[in-house]
Amino acid sequence: MKLPSWMFSGHTTTTVEKPTVQQMQELIEEAEDYDRLTNMKGWARIVQSMVEEINGEIAKATAQKMCPDIMVVYVQYWNAKRELLDNALGRIADIRKQRDEIVEQFKTKEDSV
Repeated sequence: MKLPSWMFSGHTTTTVEKPTVQQMQELIEEAEDYDRLTNMKGWARIVQSMVEEINGEIAKATAQKMCPDIMVVYVQYWNAKRELLDNALGRIADIRKQRDEIVEQFKTKEDSV
């Protein structure tokens, strides 16, 4: 999991700085953009078709008789596509989770006041 850049200071250090209000607002806006994107008609169908195509091509490459060198390159090509898709979906999930944590923190603080 790649941590957002706002969690670290600009210099090399092991301490984690707290995000600023502006950085939290930007993260919340990004999560809302992802919410709008994933709620669009056809989003699930697009992702599902990409998953099926990638997995199908990898299965086909391993099932067909082809030169081992060509098969390795072919499988690596489709694995790279799968990794890009996984990273994009993972980014969406991570940003949403961070947004939910920020909202919960502020909600808990408001409830305790």
